[in-house]
Amino acid sequence: MIAIADPNPQDRRAIKEHADRFARLRQIVKRKLDGFQVYAGDSWANWNQTVANIVGIVALFLILIWVKSTSPSSPGYPTIVLLSLFGGILSPIAKDLVTALKRVKDG
Repeated sequence: MIAIADPNPQDRRAIKEHADRFARLRQIVKRKLDGFQVYAGDSWANWNQTVANIVGIVALFLILIWVKSTSPSSPGYPTIVLLSLFGGILSPIAKDLVTALKRVKDG
């Protein structure tokens, strides 16, 4: 639209409607973007937690299998599986605890 120095009432009404439409569209885009950011943040946190659990389970399982192969008085395979699952579930808690302790240490 071309800028008019002294618009008549009909042009003013059209300009106001155009500005209102633009403002509504901008608010809709902002709301959608905020919603996407919240969704992406929650999704990232959930995947991070899941991966931390899986890595903890696998790492503890491999370590316990190694201990079993080097020590004659080690637990059996069912106990190793249960300990691995328990350790994997606790791994994100340990990660959060280490992060909190680092923050306290750094001030």
